[in-house]
This record gives sequence, structure tokens and C-alpha cells, in this order.
Amino acid sequence: MGGRGRAPAATLPAALAELLATGGEAAARLTRRPPPLARGQLHYLRWNAVPDASRARAELGWEPTPLEDGLRQTLAALPRS
Repeated sequence: MGGRGRAPAATLPAALAELLATGGEAAARLTRRPPPLARGQLHYLRWNAVPDASRARAELGWEPTPLEDGLRQTLAALPRS
């Protein structure tokens, strides 16, 4: 997969994204459905956080499942109609 480790290019100005997130939360209260993008999610995205699993690997021996394997396992576990 190309582009690992790089943040995606911004597609909305921050002020517009904040306005849409705030409006989406207001609409979500009326519709009782989750907003497309909550302000907390927007804050996290703008923070440019990079997850670090080194502690889980060191202390728990955790190893992530490669995306393709995880998708294959998930699709295999879904009920067939």
C-alpha cells in the first residue's frame, strides 16, 4: 500500500470542517443518528496523531494482522445469505 506514514492531504479548510462537524452534531441530535463527523473525531484528525503499538508488542507480544489477512478473515466470518 503506497503512502504509509504520510497524512492524507486536507480537503476542507479547518474552519469549514469545524462548522460541518458542529452542524452535523446538531442534526444528529434531531435525527438520533450518529453525525458523519463528530467534533471529537475532527479534533483527533487535526491533531495528526500517529499510533504507536510498541508497548503492546513489547509487553503483550501483540502483532497486528496484515490488512489483507484481516479482510479475508472478516469476509469469511460473515453470514452468507
